[in-house]
Amino acid sequence: MKMKPIIPADKSHVVTAGEDCTIWDWESDDCCQIVYGTENRTAGTEIKHPEDKKWVSVSVGEHHIVAIDENGSLWICGRNEFHQSNYDMVNERNKPVKIDFPRNHKWEFVSAGGGHTVALDEDGQLWAWGRNNYGQIGYGTTTNSNIPVLVEVEGVGKWKHASAGWNCTLAIDENGSLWTWGGNDTDQRKPTRIGADTDWALVYAGRSKILAEKMDGAVWDF
Repeated sequence: MKMKPIIPADKSHVVTAGEDCTIWDWESDDCCQIVYGTENRTAGTEIKHPEDKKWVSVSVGEHHIVAIDENGSLWICGRNEFHQSNYDMVNERNKPVKIDFPRNHKWEFVSAGGGHTVALDEDGQLWAWGRNNYGQIGYGTTTNSNIPVLVEVEGVGKWKHASAGWNCTLAIDENGSLWTWGGNDTDQRKPTRIGADTDWALVYAGRSKILAEKMDGAVWDF
């Protein structure tokens, strides 16, 4: 089976996506227990959908994996010490667990960060949960959240893209404006707009690097 390009992950594991909508996990150290409890694995292990649906997208955080299936449902597995995997208990899960809050939501995009997760629903609403020590969830506090919290900004109706970094979040609204919140010199606890440009298309926040692409294809390094 041919594999799509490796999806960027953290220092401890990588994930590849098969052309038949399967997801494979390749782990290298103490995170080998994330998916199916096996250790010292040298070959990829398929992350099977609990309901035999096809996966359509996946994102990998420091110690957790999130994926969206063909029905628009969101699933998550891995460590949960900061509630980045959403369920109430802080214990890790070694198989995917469905995120069922808010009820009956369909998800379009998801991004896993260092200890938090952000997801965009079909209505253009942005949600965040998990670790919040730098305000990376974006709701004005530094308290962790075990349920998705709606990211609200005055004047912003919908969002079109977002990325969860190591301890920050970046997002682009429907008008093409770029926003950031979380870890920096001032620990912004609520979204703050970056500049006045309205032609941003994509953004990627990593552990120590932020890249953003404009509509003309130009890539900016922050």
